Amino acid sequence: MSWTRFNRLSLRVFLATWLICSLLMGGLVSILLWHHERQHWQELNQQRAEMQAQMLIERHESGEPLRRGGQNRGRLMPFTLHDQQTGELIGELRFDTDQRLSQQLDIRSASGRVYRLTYPASRPPDYLPRLLRFFVSLQMLIILLSAALVAGLVSLWVTRPVLQLKAFAQALQHEDNLSQRTQAHISQRPDELGELARALDQMAQHLGDTLTARDELLRDISHQLRTPLARLRLATGLLEQQGHPSCQPLAQQINDNTDQLDHLIDQLLERSRLHNAPLVSDHPVVLPPLIEQLRLPLDALYPGRHWQLHWHTPIQTSDIHPFLLQSLFSNLIGNAYKYTPPDGQIVLQIWQDDQCLKIQLTDTGPGIPTDKRQAVLQPFVRLNQQIPGHGLGLSLVASIVERLGGKLSLDGHSPSGLSLALQLPHPKAESSSCV
Repeated sequence: MSWTRFNRLSLRVFLATWLICSLLMGGLVSILLWHHERQHWQELNQQRAEMQAQMLIERHESGEPLRRGGQNRGRLMPFTLHDQQTGELIGELRFDTDQRLSQQLDIRSASGRVYRLTYPASRPPDYLPRLLRFFVSLQMLIILLSAALVAGLVSLWVTRPVLQLKAFAQALQHEDNLSQRTQAHISQRPDELGELARALDQMAQHLGDTLTARDELLRDISHQLRTPLARLRLATGLLEQQGHPSCQPLAQQINDNTDQLDHLIDQLLERSRLHNAPLVSDHPVVLPPLIEQLRLPLDALYPGRHWQLHWHTPIQTSDIHPFLLQSLFSNLIGNAYKYTPPDGQIVLQIWQDDQCLKIQLTDTGPGIPTDKRQAVLQPFVRLNQQIPGHGLGLSLVASIVERLGGKLSLDGHSPSGLSLALQLPHPKAESSSCV
């Protein structure tokens, strides 16, 4: 198991709770056992002293002389025995023990007389070996398993809402549904998790309002720009018809710039619509006609490129929405045609199964340096200023791949060129992972 798994919050909470519960439960049980052992030893010591005193009292009251010393002396406990009524010392076996450590016991004989027995409070045997045996006993195993059960429940109780908030934040990151909010049982909690959930709801609301305002702004700007662009095209056409032949290059340059502006507006609107476009198509989309329809205008615009399309599976349909597929293949193929020189080669390979659509596009263009391959996925990043463009093609592809929850990788292609590999999970698939 990798170290990254040990850094997960759930495992940390589990281990901390399990350790604390094990120490508390083990310590409590060991203290109770120690107290029980000590009490049991004191009771045994008291019973031994009491039995010894009863024997002396019976001999004393029967008039039998008390024997002092003898071979049984080593078996007797140190003691003193006094008659409470007369104060007479009945028996004594001295002990060098602090008086605070001694125990006193009043014993009533069969005749009704009361005697005071004083004996040392013996210390119980060493408890450490018994404690070590306890830690390797079945009781300790039961304590550890019980602590693990408690730790698992606590970990689940603590981390489950955190994981739900994490899933909600990830959904906001992909902008799948900015109208959704955290679950009510989390956002209504009075603790810090509830405050975090309400803060995420406010962030989602603000993010949704911001994106809505952005989309409205882009639509308004595009609408306002298309009108002067149309007038500019009309004026340029009149200039070409009525103007002097020397004005033709200038008119053509105006038309080219107008086309670039028009294409830029289309790409900006396309990027805006990507976030609101549905993922799933109502009917399966047949891919070969779609790809061919997008490629034919590029053949006329960039002649001399050699095109190849290879299908590695018989499946040629997809349940991804047509708008996303059209935008994806349009920018992929258009970018390859744009940067591939004449007599260059462009190869599109497609694999597909029930879970995933895999696409690999290779060309023989200039390629992209390794340290720039992540930068070109950002909007308006261009490495070659001599080739017309706005730096939005690959960023649109990256946005679509992210929207579908897929993977995109860029690599070099020998001897020169670029290889793009895409893995797109089918929106209708039960599992959204591609292998």
